[in-house]
Amino acid sequence: FRSVERLRRQPAEFDINLGIDTDGACSVGALDLDPRSESTRNATRYEATHISMFERALSSAPIDPRDFSFIDYGSGKGRVLILAAQFPFQKVIGIELSPSLHKIAEENVHRVAERTHLACTNVRLICGDATQFNPPDGPLVCYLYNPFGSPIVQRVMDRLEESLKVAPRPIFIVYVNPVHNEVIAASTCFQVVEQNSDFCTFRSTAP
Repeated sequence: FRSVERLRRQPAEFDINLGIDTDGACSVGALDLDPRSESTRNATRYEATHISMFERALSSAPIDPRDFSFIDYGSGKGRVLILAAQFPFQKVIGIELSPSLHKIAEENVHRVAERTHLACTNVRLICGDATQFNPPDGPLVCYLYNPFGSPIVQRVMDRLEESLKVAPRPIFIVYVNPVHNEVIAASTCFQVVEQNSDFCTFRSTAP
């Protein structure tokens, strides 16, 4: 992934070099979302994770990617999916509520897969509501870049906790810009691995 290696800290050039569009920001009101939906009411604006921030946050989880699947909750235009696919995760999954952002992400991931070598080629993009998503089996890294408000964070946590009860396993939560960190911190199923003003990382208390 030489092109990405050269451009890790230059997001605009990252996009230009790969022929993709992941940069910038977009307000919730400008997205094609159902205003009646609780998830829309609790959505935050789209803004791509900075490349160096992703690297710092992911490195806080002491994992071997070959043993884990990666989930990006609120995957937007797919930048984090592309960055995660540089690692040999078993699967990389993105969940995005906005159909227009989801479509851009599909195009971005497709272009990168055509132009470069990805360590993980099993990349799946889902256009849907994170509260309805059932986490897959096996060890997980769950990534959030402040994608939604505390009610939705709580419902995502409920799903993760239910999944852990059925199948105890290592699950890491990497929460960047952790505005609603108290929701995850209150869970008895997770404990803090690292915490600072930029991100918080938790791991499941199950083996």
